[in-house]
Order: sequence, then C-alpha cells, then structure tokens
Amino acid sequence: MKKLLLTLAISAQIMIASSQSLSNAGFELWTSGSPNGWDCTNQDLSFFQIKNVNAESNAHEGTNCVVLETITAMTMSMSGIVCNGSYVAPSPMNAYKETVKGLPYTLRPVQFSYGYKATPSKNDSCFISINFSKNGAIIGSAKQVIKNSVTDWTKTTLDINWVNSSNPDTMTILLKSSYNTSTGAVAGSKLWVDDLKLIEETIHLKTIQNKNIEIYPIPFNDELNILATSTIQKISVYNALGKEVITNQQLNENAKLNTSFLRSGIYFIKILVNNEEIVIKSMKE
Repeated sequence: MKKLLLTLAISAQIMIASSQSLSNAGFELWTSGSPNGWDCTNQDLSFFQIKNVNAESNAHEGTNCVVLETITAMTMSMSGIVCNGSYVAPSPMNAYKETVKGLPYTLRPVQFSYGYKATPSKNDSCFISINFSKNGAIIGSAKQVIKNSVTDWTKTTLDINWVNSSNPDTMTILLKSSYNTSTGAVAGSKLWVDDLKLIEETIHLKTIQNKNIEIYPIPFNDELNILATSTIQKISVYNALGKEVITNQQLNENAKLNTSFLRSGIYFIKILVNNEEIVIKSMKE
C-alpha cells in the first residue's frame, strides 16, 4: 500500500466554476433557428429570409454548437454576430453604430474558456470577447482576435484583465465572424463556438511549513486515510472542475473518508491544520 508523507512547504490554488451560470452556454437549445438566451443577427436578416447564425451538429461538446458566417445581402457583407444580451446592427437609424448590451452579473471571474474553430477570409478576422462593466464603464475584459484558420476544435482559456477591485453589474459576451474595423466584413468568414465557461474564483491555499501529514492509499479507491501530527480541523475534497464533493470536520489527528461514491479521476484534498491549509493532488482508481 503506497503512502504519501508530506513535510515540505506546499501552496496551490483551485479554480471554481461560476455560480452565476451562462444561459445555454453550449448552444444546445434553439428556437426558430436562433440560440435560446442569445441575441443574434438573424433577426436583422429576416426580411431577406436568410440567416448568418446557425446550429451545427459537429460540436466541441454535446450535440450542437453555434456557427457564425459573414454573408452578402443586398451587395453588403454582414457579419454573423451573437451577444448574450441585445445587439442592434449599424443602420441609418443609429448613425451606423452598433449597440451592444449585456446582462446583469456581479461576480469577478478570473478566466473565460470556450472551444472554437475559425476560417476568416483574406484580410478579415474573427472575434470573441467578454467585458464586465460597472455603471457603464468597462472594468474587466478579455478578447481573442483570430486572423488565421483553425480547422480543428481548439480549447482556449483567456485570463480576464481587471482594472480595479470593484464588482461589475453587467457582463457582455460578443462573438463575430468578422472583425475588420478598417475595410468592413469580408464574405465567407466563419466562426464556430461551443462550451462557454467562466472560472469565477480562485481559492488560495496558504503555505504550510513542516507539518507531517500522511495520506494513504495512493491512488485511493473506496476509502482515504489522513494522519497528521497536529489536530485536523477540516478536510475538503474537490474534483477536477473545482466542485467540493466531500467536506469533513475533524477534531483529532486521524481521518478516514468514504470515497466509494466518487468517480475515477483527479481530486484535490484540502486539509486545515492549526488554522493553516494544505492542498494535495491525488487520484481515485
């Protein structure tokens, strides 16, 4: 039986998925040819009975993804655009300026992840962005401008840049098949997006010095034993997605956890000893 004896200083962090979830983040649900919970440019093209935002079954995860395409309508190239709030395309009625509005959101995610493919036309780019604002001013953002073709599904995680410590009141996600700000959209550009996720927070685990902690077996199966030279105050176990799956309050130096209900995979064990925390990565077979 393999054991793990810890005597070194360790520090780590665990990423937690957002509790304020994105609506239809995998673009699985569609009504009348448009993604539920999202605004898109299909309504602007309804007069022409054409669409430039569609569902496609070749998804990164699940059944469907969204595909945006820049098409030509009445001699004009029109970018496929999807927004989590509301989007109004440029027109004579709004001085040819687009209007983008997000949805209420009050947390401070640290990362934005998604799967994508892209085939921008020559001299064009595809675009993915997320902005967080407070009282109309942007206080956090991340974006990706895609200039070259990416024909296989690619998972990307963007770090969100925050300019101050305030919490936002609005979040805006914007997807565009064309992002050519100098000469306009180029017909034929396509962008596929799927499986949007926000990483809401980081649990920072303090460094612990010279506390002997013994964990066995490694890997574990239906039971996990933890022994310490000092009183164990609390044990929490997180899965690879950052979800807490076990919490156990301890008042002595020995702990035995029932892990029979956990699926096989990677887990992070957070142990509180003498008001200090340590995290250990382990695996269930």
